[in-house]
Formats: sequence, C-alpha cells, structure tokens
Amino acid sequence: MTFAPSATARLPVWPVWSGSTQAPKAWRRMNRKAASRLFHRARQLDRRTKMAGRHGGQIGHAALQVLHALIFDFFNFASGRLDPSYEAIAAKSNLARSTVAGALKTLARLGIISWQRRCTPTTDDLGRFQLQQETNAYTIHEEHEWKGLGAQPEPAPAPAPDTLGFPSTDQSRVDLAGAWVTASPNASPEDLEDKARVLELDRDDMLAQSRARFLRKWAEEKRAKNSSDPLQAVIRRLGLFISKRPS
Repeated sequence: MTFAPSATARLPVWPVWSGSTQAPKAWRRMNRKAASRLFHRARQLDRRTKMAGRHGGQIGHAALQVLHALIFDFFNFASGRLDPSYEAIAAKSNLARSTVAGALKTLARLGIISWQRRCTPTTDDLGRFQLQQETNAYTIHEEHEWKGLGAQPEPAPAPAPDTLGFPSTDQSRVDLAGAWVTASPNASPEDLEDKARVLELDRDDMLAQSRARFLRKWAEEKRAKNSSDPLQAVIRRLGLFISKRPS
C-alpha cells in the first residue's frame, strides 16, 4: 500500500492506495443472459488454451471462480454496481484472500475486468481531514475487449447445401417463396423437381417436406406418362375424344 499524499512531518498520513479517486463510478449494466454467456465463453476459452502439465488454461481455475462470484453473486443487473471487498469475494469463491488478489490481476491482465480504486473523505477522532479507502469498483468487459487469450480457432467450413439446412450460399428466401407457388399442370418434371429440391432444403418445416414429396411424385408420374408407348398415348387420347362426343 502506498500513501497519498506522502507522509511528512507536517501532513497526516492518509492510508489509501495511490490512484484512488473520489469521483463517482459510471457503472456498466449487463443483462443476465449476456452475463451468463460471457462467463461460459470465458470457461470455453480457458479449456481451449489448456496446456499440458497445467491446471486450466490462460485464465485459470481460480480466476474463473472469482469471475463466477463477481457475475453471479455480486453483480447488480439493474444498476451495474459491482464493488465487493476482497474478503467477500474470497468467501463466495472459497479461496484465500491472496489467491483472490492474484486471480483479479489475471482477469485484469486479460482485459476481462478492470477496477477503479476509490476513497472517501472523512475525519479522524480529532476532527482532522483524512481519506478512507473504499472497496474497488469493478467493470466486467464484453468479449470483444478481451486480450491475450491466444489464437482464435479456425472458423468452421460452410456446410454443403445438401447436408445442412436452408439457406445455402447460393439459395435465398426468394427461391423458397417461388417453390411454394402452385405449379402449372403443364410444368415439366424438371421444373417440379427443382421446386422440390428447394423445399427439401427447409428441413425444419414438415409441411415443406411433405410438399416436396408430392412434387417429386408428380414429376415421376409425368415422366412415366411421357415415356409410354406413343401408339398407346394416341389410342388413349382418341378414346378420351370419342367418350366426350355428344351422343
């Protein structure tokens, strides 16, 4: 601990950390869902950066416990206030005070948290002015502000269009809307199969899958009809013509 101002024969000693401020803290709010996602992301990064022969990764087991306590035990989601003492953090995280101090430094070095040292004016028993140390005011930073956590994993390759969901890289919702348009009775088997193929990409829609099966069945019937014996087709059309003539 350092003293501000320096102790002299003329000035009283004010036992506060250097850099302590009396200015109000601008708290940063965060909703529960975002805070929970942030902690789980930190845990995933620690697992990803784990090295052989070490307990945990670059964040470390103790720092994760401290971060968990800060988020889930002390963080005020309504106001963003976060100013527990070292002793309170140690009690919630089940760690020694010295371990908490080291874990907080690790979190700060990685940009996951930062803090503001605070003090407040008061008077001693003789009525003389002095400064009293307050607990630190902490800020939890969003993931894009973190640093020093190693290389990011390679992005996963794009899935093949025929293996995972809609849309593919060359497909759009316009295609899907067009596939739902009622097909003309004169549509070719190829057109029907094209519509079915687009509908099949929307795997989560059972109705789309059912319509795709219908279109494929229709295309098969059209193709079978077109490939039948030409003579039989002429006879069939002639029979239909005769049957429709008025008696």
